[in-house]
Amino acid sequence: MREQIKIRILQNLLTIVTQKYDYFTSYQETLIEENFQKAIKDPLTGLYNRAYLEEVGINLLDEAKRENLVVALVFIDLNNFKAVNDIYGHEKGDEVLKGVAKELKNSFRHYDIIARFGGDEFGIIAPSISTPEEALEQAQNLLNEIQKPIKINLNTVHITSSIGISLYPINGNEAKELFKKAEVALYKAKEIGKNKAMLFDEKMYQEILEKIEIKKEFVNVIENKEFVLYLQPKIDIKENKVADFETLIR
Repeated sequence: MREQIKIRILQNLLTIVTQKYDYFTSYQETLIEENFQKAIKDPLTGLYNRAYLEEVGINLLDEAKRENLVVALVFIDLNNFKAVNDIYGHEKGDEVLKGVAKELKNSFRHYDIIARFGGDEFGIIAPSISTPEEALEQAQNLLNEIQKPIKINLNTVHITSSIGISLYPINGNEAKELFKKAEVALYKAKEIGKNKAMLFDEKMYQEILEKIEIKKEFVNVIENKEFVLYLQPKIDIKENKVADFETLIR
């Protein structure tokens, strides 16, 4: 009898320990998953963050190499978004960002990776896009959707966006290279008037590099105080005297 009681007590203790262990394990798994989601997600929109997009990009490109697939990298920037925050406040500006995030989710397929880089910039890795023509068509549709009027209280807000696109393997084989070229295409889209979508090409890359080089040289000249200021007189021939000066920097 006493042995049966001991066995029953031990069984009860084992059941309690097992239940607590299962609860602890489940809690730990939940906590790990929550922390993981915080590490890879943008807290405002629920989209992935840039770090995760870059990491996944490497894996997706490895898969694309094996499967001989085309992958599009799409960068999006909202034009003059600062004005929305300045006029309506950051809270309403956040609502606009959430609306754009929702539109991006609706515009791309579930296996495309959509991220918010911070501020008003977004990025997408889209294995669903297979040709340059399809990439431009998708981008144009997105431009049209984003520029639709947005209601904020009793006000209607109009925003536009600019889009830059690079394609694997057409524009490169490495994630870092493709990210850089998508940024170049985005810069070009904003430069030519905004509310545009641009596919990367080598010509625009060279143009950007030349501008960057000129800017570097200009900064170096200023830092080294190599510019010389000249005052060139303008002569009034009738009066035979100096009428004005023209400022020159050489």
